[in-house]
Amino acid sequence: MLGKTLLILRCFAIICFIFLTAIAKPCLAEKEKPGFGILYPLISIDPEDLHGYRFSAFYQPKPFIWKYFKLYVDTSYGRWFVDEIPYDYPAKRALSIVAIAPVGRLYYKLTPSITPFIDISVGLSYLSETRIYKRNLGMHFAFQDIGTIGASFGPKENVSVSFGAMHYSNCSFSPRNSGITMPLILSLGYRF
Repeated sequence: MLGKTLLILRCFAIICFIFLTAIAKPCLAEKEKPGFGILYPLISIDPEDLHGYRFSAFYQPKPFIWKYFKLYVDTSYGRWFVDEIPYDYPAKRALSIVAIAPVGRLYYKLTPSITPFIDISVGLSYLSETRIYKRNLGMHFAFQDIGTIGASFGPKENVSVSFGAMHYSNCSFSPRNSGITMPLILSLGYRF
């Protein structure tokens, strides 16, 4: 049931990207913006007590910048681990995840120095392990789903802070699909 719900949400996100791209008006004042970010889970539920970090680098191509919508590419490396595992437990304690994803940003310039936004992203990822603690992730391939709400600060929107949720799963391409869920994440970003 959760797999079908996530598939519907992924399809909805893709349709929203296409729709917003088609109706958005170009904002020629914007420039191409590379940047980097760090993500930290504040709460995790699948598995509980999951810790770690995610570093990302992103690039904002000029043709994908419109007045209220941007589409950019995000590449990332995440390292996730569970602390409390008995030494005799056969499962893995940690895994690394490499991902690439398009990110759609719906934004509105509130003041010259504050720009609130909503980010939605569905991308592809590779997991170094197929198990972490009691979770059988099924296969090395997974989708990475991220949704955040936040704001950019400064006249050039250089610094951003956002809160949201992140999920990894293989969308039932494998009989095993436990997934990893972080319902509350903190993300910090900087654009050059």
